[in-house]
Amino acid sequence: MPTRIFTNSVLLLIASSTLAACAGDSNDDRPSQYQIEVNSTAGGTITPDGVITVTEGNTLEFTITPSTNYEVLDVSGCGGSLVGNLYSTAAINSDCTISASFKLIDIDVTATAGTNGDISPAGITPVPYGNTAEFTLLPDPGYKIETAGGCGGSLTDNIYTTGAITTECTVDVTFIPIPAGERKWRFDGEASSTIYTAPALATDGVLFFSSWGNDGTGNVYAISTLDGSEIWHFENDENFSASPAIGTDGTVYVGSESGVLYALNPSTGEELWHFDTASIILASVAINDDGTLYLAADKVYALDPADGSEIWSFALDTVSPPLLLFQLTGQLFMSAIETTLFMP
Repeated sequence: MPTRIFTNSVLLLIASSTLAACAGDSNDDRPSQYQIEVNSTAGGTITPDGVITVTEGNTLEFTITPSTNYEVLDVSGCGGSLVGNLYSTAAINSDCTISASFKLIDIDVTATAGTNGDISPAGITPVPYGNTAEFTLLPDPGYKIETAGGCGGSLTDNIYTTGAITTECTVDVTFIPIPAGERKWRFDGEASSTIYTAPALATDGVLFFSSWGNDGTGNVYAISTLDGSEIWHFENDENFSASPAIGTDGTVYVGSESGVLYALNPSTGEELWHFDTASIILASVAINDDGTLYLAADKVYALDPADGSEIWSFALDTVSPPLLLFQLTGQLFMSAIETTLFMP
């Protein structure tokens, strides 16, 4: 009897150990599970979408479908690649995200211009489906827009705006000479200002003039005679009632109602120097052939154009400030409200 009992105990121990070992092997061999989050922007779909559970090492395929008039912009994530409309992932070994984005398809709009002008942008411009496009029409100097049409658009000033683009189309523009006597352009200064002065024209076609501001702030402008566009303006807390004058080197000189003569860089409008007087300046500066400046205010001044330093001055006995100062045959002539003076 003792021998039989011992044998049964040994067999029971071996069976129990085997079962435990089998249970342990089952838990260690189970594959890992990962989650793939799938999303897309407006303009299309990706299927399947949402959150997908994937067994480690497996790959997945997704179908990319753009909506009408859209196309695929980008698909990325999970180490995948896009072939046609199928996006295939790499072997999945971690959680990851797949994102698909779409955009409106582009429709080609062609822009052409006839002679004596241009259109910008020219050539072919891709426009997203259903959007509009703007084109700037640029007549050459002395010409204006004759016709502009195409793509269901309309013209406002020199900007041509198409209708909603749904098919390929062409914008065409032609130009004709501006008839004699017809306004070529218009320049509007500050809303609160008035122009009392005559302009001065430089040899390069730049026009200089000054303005009088209702708020006490005046300006000196430089504009292009080709199209009236502003090149620069010089603004100061004082008004200008005198016309600008152009020096032999191109420097612009203008006097203010505060009695200050300014010398301005003709290219930038930057102040080079100024000269103070004790009276309002209403007359334009007279300029000698050697560049010497003659200024009429409380006195008649001769100034060095290099730095505005005084060369000489001549006292006036007029009550009102001079309105006109000019040089003729080597002599200066000046007029005031109550009298006219001649000075050798």
